[in-house]
Amino acid sequence: MKNRKNHLPLAALFLAAMLFSCNNQKTGLPTVGFVDAFEDSTIEQARDGFLAALKESGFSEEDQTINLVYRNAQGDIPTLTQIVRYMVSQEVRLLATSPSLSTIAAIQNTREIPIFMMVSPTPEQMEVVDAQGNAPPNLFGVAEGLDYIDTSFSIIPKLVAPKGERLRVGLLFNQSEPQSVDAYERL
Repeated sequence: MKNRKNHLPLAALFLAAMLFSCNNQKTGLPTVGFVDAFEDSTIEQARDGFLAALKESGFSEEDQTINLVYRNAQGDIPTLTQIVRYMVSQEVRLLATSPSLSTIAAIQNTREIPIFMMVSPTPEQMEVVDAQGNAPPNLFGVAEGLDYIDTSFSIIPKLVAPKGERLRVGLLFNQSEPQSVDAYERL
């Protein structure tokens, strides 16, 4: 997998500029909505990195320079949709989404609010591009391709010795995640 961390400073700068120009009418602070589809340690790392990038750009709840509204759907799709609709009704200035289920729900529910995706496949894999191949104009962030699969499978035989003639490898598969479907088909 390509190292996508190089994009975080640029994304943080973009977020800072956007948040600086948009203020919440009630408190005078910009409000960011963060939507998680479920709890997972990988997903949590993405959220922590996002919040750290915001803080490095001068935005944190601790310093009272931003309002953060965090919600987790706990794996329930109807709840996820309600959470995204709530964020839209609250007129958050940015929707941060992780993983792809949250990103897709956000894309389906707003064209105006910027959506910062994390732990999500490319717009092409999510099938959200238009006829010209363009992603929604309000979608940006860190997308993951499938290059990591080739790298992972080339490393596995070097790290794990087979117990017989063949090495058996298990694959966790989630048919609701576009990149999981693509990864399965790629193998």
